[in-house]
Formats: sequence, structure tokens, C-alpha cells
Amino acid sequence: MRCSILLLLAGLVGLAAVWCDRAVATPIASDDFLDSDFDNELHGENGGAGWSGAWSASTGSTELVDVSYSYTVPGGGLITANSALQVSGNNNSLVSRSLASSQSDEVYISFLMNFADGAITNNDFTVWWFNDYNGPNIGIKANQGDGSGPEDVVARTNGGSVYSQDLGIDTTHLVVGHLYKSGAGNYDRYALWVDPAADDFASPDDTATGSSDISSFTTVGIRSVNLTGDDSINFAALRLGTEWTDVVEGAVPPPPTETIFSDAFDLDPGTAGPTGRTGLDPLREQAWAEEIIGGSGNDIFATGGEAILQSDGVNGGDFDTRRITRTINATGFENLSFSLSAREDDTLESDDVLSVEADFGSGWAELLSVSDDFGQQTWLAYLPPEANDSLFSLRITGYTNVEDYYLDLFSLDGSPLASGVIPEPSTLLVWSLLAGVGIGMGWRQRRRGRGTLRGGRTRTPRSPGSGSCLLKHSV
Repeated sequence: MRCSILLLLAGLVGLAAVWCDRAVATPIASDDFLDSDFDNELHGENGGAGWSGAWSASTGSTELVDVSYSYTVPGGGLITANSALQVSGNNNSLVSRSLASSQSDEVYISFLMNFADGAITNNDFTVWWFNDYNGPNIGIKANQGDGSGPEDVVARTNGGSVYSQDLGIDTTHLVVGHLYKSGAGNYDRYALWVDPAADDFASPDDTATGSSDISSFTTVGIRSVNLTGDDSINFAALRLGTEWTDVVEGAVPPPPTETIFSDAFDLDPGTAGPTGRTGLDPLREQAWAEEIIGGSGNDIFATGGEAILQSDGVNGGDFDTRRITRTINATGFENLSFSLSAREDDTLESDDVLSVEADFGSGWAELLSVSDDFGQQTWLAYLPPEANDSLFSLRITGYTNVEDYYLDLFSLDGSPLASGVIPEPSTLLVWSLLAGVGIGMGWRQRRRGRGTLRGGRTRTPRSPGSGSCLLKHSV
């Protein structure tokens, strides 16, 4: 009996140690570069988590753009982005932001990176730095800077540099870095991975060595030098953490198995009833609350199996809002996602926005934001863990000048909550990292034929600002 008790205690201690160890793996900060105020600018944006304030950015050389990026981690999960920070000019502190707390221990960083336009030439240089632009950095230093090799991705402590991956134009890569100390003192190691597998944490492509001259930092930013002409580089899905699993997806979320609420918009959104509304949500037959902000010609109604967010048709910059809101009862469900099928007018402007937001009790959070022409399309977006087993509000908003949006189908899905089972931290991580990220799932046309479908497009990259360097600088 005594032996059994000791074994039991030992097992409990071991289990507690495992969970305590897992609890340490906490993300430091993240940002998906969503355009919350629809002005295409990063400056002043305060999205993401783990920061102490908003972004400071050079408005002439940076822009928030719509993208459709994804990277499937071999043996792991899916990293996606539908919004990105585009860099098209040069500055030592092109963007910067302060973390909520100072960091002096090891740090992992990851981001999706795409050399979107222009030409990749020697020493094109755009990197994420820590502390200031002289600090350790990771990103692009084309052709190893001096043309001595084809590799374009760099990690450097400032005491040493390593390179990986020959980049191509408009190709998306996952870049991962691990900044750490070999002993007491300054950071002096920077490991680099490009497109790693889930279990590659012990096998970086290479590791830079040499003192970085800093032992702690609070600020993160971008330095860009030598971009010319149409050169533009996009960054998305920025993650910082203390563990590999904070920044690299380690597990694929299980696909939802049940429809919680679906609306085919056979009824006017403001009308209650079962027609076209299905799912396990006991509130499914309730009407949407309609809200119109703008001219008298704006309207919300349904016809032909579509809900129409109709503008007043008055041109001249009088942007109007048409919004439908409802309560979702997802009690008893987890791993939530939604899909939205919609189309738009041919004359859609770049400032027009179709968005989906949710309020889990602490204010509205953007889950999907689409601007510019998209024709007819279906998007899938994942909800954060806060949505699991909860009652929350959800709204769909059309914000346009003279154009209309046509909502074809909205569906929110999930899986029954596993009673008494604590979800794996890796699973929770994946959902939190994908929160609010809309994924273009390709063209979809319902059985009611709608004619030829058109593809969406990203915004045209800006040309570098007047302060852009025209000569290649050694960096």
C-alpha cells in the first residue's frame, strides 16, 4: 500500500510538472495587421495582443493590404493571413511598437513573408529588429548582401549573420527565428528556419553567433534599405513567444462536425422565422437586428435567396453603414468557425468594406474584413477560444459609398464540447493564432446560378516615398 501511494504521488507530481511546464509556453505578442479603421495605414493601429501601445509607421512607405496567404506546417497546422503589412520604402525605423513587458530571456519570432513585387537584387534589405535598428534582426538581405550566394533570408546578431532560402517573386514563406543567450550577458545566438516542419525545433537551417550588444529589449520594429522601383515586401501573421510552439503551429484543429447556425437569407434579416435558418442554436429562428447609418435610400432586405445591404446610391463620399446583428448560442460547442458567401457590385471602390465582427464580452473584435473588388466568393474564418461554450454577439457590416453587398449564405459550425477534457495547449494555440483571420476558400457558386465569377485582387503596391534610397547601401 505504501508503495502504491508513493507511486501515485510521484505520478501526480510528474503530471503537475508537465502542466506547469506547458503553462510557461505563453505567447509574448501577435498581430495580424488588420485594417480596423479602413484607411490602409498601419500607423496608429492597435490590434493584436501583448503590446503596450499602437504602431508607429512611416505612412509614405508602408500600407495594409489584402492578401490570401497560407503555409501548411509539415506534420503540423495551417498558418493563414488575409491582411498584411506591405513595405515599399526605406527607413531605419520604418515601423515600431513597444511590447507590454521587457524581454530578457530567449525569444521566438515567426511571420509569413512574401516579396510581392519588383526585382530581388543584391542587398535589398528589410528586417525585423529588436530594441532598435542596430539590434539583432531577421528578414531579407538579398543574395547574402554582396552577391556571394543566392540565399536571401538572413538572421544576424550583429556579431554574425547566417542565410537561407533563395526567394522568388510573390512566393510566401514562413520565417522563424530563435534569439537567445549562450550564457549570462547579451544575446549572442540567432537560429533561423525557413518553411520548417512542426518537429524542426532542434534543427535550424543555421545559427548566427556573436554578441548583439543587448541583453534585453522592449521594442520591435522594421528597418528597410535599398528598396527601389516597384520593390514591395509583405509581412503577415507576426508572432513572438518564449517557446517554439508559440510561433509554429503544432497541431491541426479538428474540423467542426455540427452546424450551430446557418442562414440562407430566404427571409428578410429583420424577420423572425425558420425559413432558411437551420442548426442546433436554440436562437436560430430569431431575427437579426438591423441598423442603418446614412442616407434615407439605404435599406436591408432579402430577395431571391440573398440579403441585400443596399446603399442610397448617392455618390460623393457619403459612406453609409448597413449592419445586421444577432446573438449566437454556442453553449456546449468548441472549435468554432464560420463561412460567409457574398458578392458585390461591379463598381466597388477600394474604401468599401464588408466585415464580420464578434463580441465575446469585452468589445467587438474583427474576424473578417474584405475590401476592393472580390466578385463572388466564400471565406472561412476561425473564432478564438473565447467563443467556445459561450453566448456571444455577431454582426455583418457593409460600409460603402454607392455600392451594394449581396449576402448568400452565413454558417457557423463547431464540435460538441468534450466534457471533462482539457484541450491540448497546442490546439488552443492554433485557434488563438488563427483568430480573426479570414481565409479565401476559392470560388463558390450556389445552386441558384449567378453567372460568371471574378477573382479578387490585392491593392496596388505603392511606389517608394520621396525619401527612398536610389543607391544600394551596405547594411
